[in-house]
Amino acid sequence: MGAGGEETYEDNLLIYPGGKDEPETEPFKEVFQRFKKSMQESNVCYVVGFSFRDDYLNKIFTEFLQRGNTELHCISNNASANVTTLLGASLDEYLRNGQVILHNKSFEQASANGL
Repeated sequence: MGAGGEETYEDNLLIYPGGKDEPETEPFKEVFQRFKKSMQESNVCYVVGFSFRDDYLNKIFTEFLQRGNTELHCISNNASANVTTLLGASLDEYLRNGQVILHNKSFEQASANGL
């Protein structure tokens, strides 16, 4: 449900509360549960401007990649460094498999170039 109570955004939305642990209070607990479920049901994920310094979310992203047959597109000026934070030594394997696609540019640049 949207901030004003409207049903505008049903999918593809995550509002991050700024904590590093699994949220235990609402509405963040529900939002994260929906995000986790979405990641379990999806094969492609676009991450824009995220630094991968959140252990709880990193676990969800790692589980997504470990399922195989998935693509994680990372879009930011520092995408390579950010994804290294998430995957460390495993990054090369995911890059070779085509599961991690790096877009080392701003979202505006990526959008203008059709990603």
